[in-house]
Amino acid sequence: EILLQEEYNHYIYKNNITSNRQHKNVMARFAFMVAARELFTTLEIARVTRKNHATVIHATKWHEQNLKYDRAYPRFYQDCLDIMHRLAGDRESPEKKR
Repeated sequence: EILLQEEYNHYIYKNNITSNRQHKNVMARFAFMVAARELFTTLEIARVTRKNHATVIHATKWHEQNLKYDRAYPRFYQDCLDIMHRLAGDRESPEKKR
């Protein structure tokens, strides 16, 4: 979960995401939440993003619609998938951390 927190902090900094409810910020957070579901629980994701687990579930529920109809969401989601694939690689092979 510490690695996820570091990645999230870097992601929001890189994309200039703030904690308000501006549409771009919500879509960026939702993309991160959905991508993180591959590796983490709703509770872990909620802690990292400082939201509650219901928000993570809501993000997951609206994922297909966001992919289809939001211009920025697919890029955010792809960035997040790349982050998760990196994290999955770290989880699978502990010798990489040496």
